[in-house]
Amino acid sequence: MKISIIVPIYNTEKYVEDCIRSVQNQTYSDFELILVDDGSSDSSGSICDRYAVDSRIKVVHKPNGGVSSARNLGLKEATGDWLMFLDSDDTIDADCLNQCLQKCVDDNLDMLQFYNTRFGIDKHNIGKHNMPLSSNDFLKIRHNVCIGGSFIKREIIIKNNIVFDDNLRLAEDQIFILKCIHCSKRIEIIDKILYMYRLHGGNTTCQSNSQSIENSCSILIDYKKTMPYAVNQLDNTMLSFVGDLIRLSETPRQRIETIYKSANIKHCDKVTKSNKIFFYLSLINFNVAFFVLKKYLIKRYE
Repeated sequence: MKISIIVPIYNTEKYVEDCIRSVQNQTYSDFELILVDDGSSDSSGSICDRYAVDSRIKVVHKPNGGVSSARNLGLKEATGDWLMFLDSDDTIDADCLNQCLQKCVDDNLDMLQFYNTRFGIDKHNIGKHNMPLSSNDFLKIRHNVCIGGSFIKREIIIKNNIVFDDNLRLAEDQIFILKCIHCSKRIEIIDKILYMYRLHGGNTTCQSNSQSIENSCSILIDYKKTMPYAVNQLDNTMLSFVGDLIRLSETPRQRIETIYKSANIKHCDKVTKSNKIFFYLSLINFNVAFFVLKKYLIKRYE
């Protein structure tokens, strides 16, 4: 079975070779690596071209349009039976493809989730659920879905016309994965660290500004109406975003309050302790919650 690995690339010349080599060095060799250069202004594109001598690697160049448009183009180019996404500044374990495919075949899965680590600093606590689950049961465990830790049957994406939202700058990967989960019948989480996430100042999340967070909150509010099965996960994401807005100190308090009330957040199980305290205080008084997070909780818990 062929596996498609889609890598959106934008100005990551320092890291993209490590990313490509981590795929080339896989113990499972029947894969296609689709490198989508999203209008890079550094040498990322030319680095990718050098690796195209490997017949398993396909390089596509396009004008800059954002990570969602790059991933969507990768989806159109993909021909594999299974699919996963890898960011160009990250790497995967040498046995990643082999372990994922073997588990999916053995357990007749539509989708597999696994751990990622931030270059040895930590790993997401997604829990040990080593048995196939239905989409509803999977969503009930309130697992923090992540695109860098997902192995998906491509047929699920094609049949349900699942694509990335070009309008979302943040959480676009979460929406995509939640839709994949909803359309899958058998999903499993394995207790394996197979994806290495590199932390550096150029990460999209590190570069987020108040405007992009506000825009994403607005779009996620609409998604709550069309994705009722994922309300818990979306609430957690928006609560984190509101906490980020308060931390960044760029958005007026009244506007943050308007966004927060519009979001109608009711779940806070997968966020930092400071955001949880903010959430419960806000049930009593938003002004008090805002003040405590800004003046006290950030310093204590962040």
